[in-house]
Amino acid sequence: MVRVIGMGLACLDYLLRVPDLRTVHRGCRLLEFNNEGGGLIATAMVAVARLGGRAELWTVVGQDHHGRLIEDELLREGVDLSQTVRLADWPSLFNFVLVDGRTGERVFLSPGIGWKLSRSGLEGDPDWSHIDSADSLLVDGFWRPMALKGLKRAREKGVPTCGDMGRIGGNEELLELIDYLVVPRHAAEEVAGSPGLEALTALNGFGARAVVITLGPRGSIYLADGEMGEIAAFEVEVVDTTGAGDVFHGAFAYGIARGWALRQLVLFSSAVAALKCTKLGGRTGIHDLVQTRRFLEERMPGENLSWLSEER
Repeated sequence: MVRVIGMGLACLDYLLRVPDLRTVHRGCRLLEFNNEGGGLIATAMVAVARLGGRAELWTVVGQDHHGRLIEDELLREGVDLSQTVRLADWPSLFNFVLVDGRTGERVFLSPGIGWKLSRSGLEGDPDWSHIDSADSLLVDGFWRPMALKGLKRAREKGVPTCGDMGRIGGNEELLELIDYLVVPRHAAEEVAGSPGLEALTALNGFGARAVVITLGPRGSIYLADGEMGEIAAFEVEVVDTTGAGDVFHGAFAYGIARGWALRQLVLFSSAVAALKCTKLGGRTGIHDLVQTRRFLEERMPGENLSWLSEER
């Protein structure tokens, strides 16, 4: 069983699905309500666990009500929290998420104090030797000192790394240590104005083995060894896009750990993320490996999926 370590954000999401975000200020009845764990890397690690990998989360939570809810859910999913740092007198992070019932697009409302404190550089004292036997490492840069130490250790030990970077500016030191850089459209626009070959080339300049830009309903584009490729998005009945990128990264890190080729990584991650969007919340719709393979077989009957076998 492959082992993936994730370093980054864990929080709690209160999800409110409304008929139309454009008119929510007038008041409305909720179509659906749920609360579940969120956060870039925490949700990615849930994806790894559901797909059959061993997921280990390095994060920071408060010793409060939200922190207990965050941890309890992750433990139920089988995520290893042995290296999670728990701080007293510090508020765990949470969001209110308004989801548009027409499109699945969402708006995050985040209380300010916890998010400000989260940038203070706290890193705790985890056991860095855990990285040595990992099959891949995924970071989001949220707890930057922790991510930087982790990436340096992984580079020394030959552990492949993947980065989920929502912005480029300020993360340059991390970017230089990432083997597989997967960024959303707005991060690509930060370096090149538009998400295309120029942006891929610019991002590749940090030294990554491969670069992927996710484009939501337009799919993904990628670059490796000077060759550019594209994977179209899978059409599904979208309920909520919350966490789609996080799930993509988790599936990607799982695939790296299994040694898959870049096109396979992007194709698989696109399928896992698409399936997630069929349910409210970032985690409810995450499918397992067998279900994901079945989905790909139905959507791509001519595709050779022999690489997508269960782990032994």
